[in-house]
Amino acid sequence: VSVEKNEIIDEHLWFRDNDLQLPAWNGGDAGRPDPGVPPVTGLGPARLVTLDGDVPIGVYPHHLAIFDAHGEPDLLYDLRAFAWAPSAEVGDEAFVEQEATWATVKGGVLYASIGHRTYAKSSHGKNAYLQAFDLPTGRMTWRSAPLVCNMRNFLVRGPVIVCGYGFTAEPDFLHLVDRSTGALLEKEPLKTGPDLVIERDGRLFVRTYDRDYVFEVR
Repeated sequence: VSVEKNEIIDEHLWFRDNDLQLPAWNGGDAGRPDPGVPPVTGLGPARLVTLDGDVPIGVYPHHLAIFDAHGEPDLLYDLRAFAWAPSAEVGDEAFVEQEATWATVKGGVLYASIGHRTYAKSSHGKNAYLQAFDLPTGRMTWRSAPLVCNMRNFLVRGPVIVCGYGFTAEPDFLHLVDRSTGALLEKEPLKTGPDLVIERDGRLFVRTYDRDYVFEVR
């Protein structure tokens, strides 16, 4: 629908002017109520609590805490097995530790994005995955191709997941991923790397490094 340049540091105006709100909470949120989830023993307070799924999720670098309807920890997913790519560029080893960035539960499935925030070549292209886990068993049901999602959030909408990937001197895309298989269905080129995606009133608002996009939802 539209694309406009932004000032890079004016994210707060993007939220305000478009009446948007990220469905999450962290300790630095001013004016946002604490979702009432307690610290997890051994992990402490979550750095982020996502609120867009069936239940709240506490996001830690290498763990995801699933809370029940009463705000008590119900399940704990250990993601340390996914923290490192099989290989890395010499000298870049300290920069390629992959951490959870966003997670949501929909229909008994846990979806999570995991990656590092440096060049893809540093981990030989093995970065920025979406993964799905069966909630009752903890079994991973699929893992996307690499370089699919390094945004701060993603959006589960109907049969697809809206996410994106981009970085300095790398191609930048918005992606549609099949929710049941993790297969990449569509990719929309962007001018710069995508950071946030929020749906409101039948439109997708996508914040990138220096552009603000609006897409119609079909």
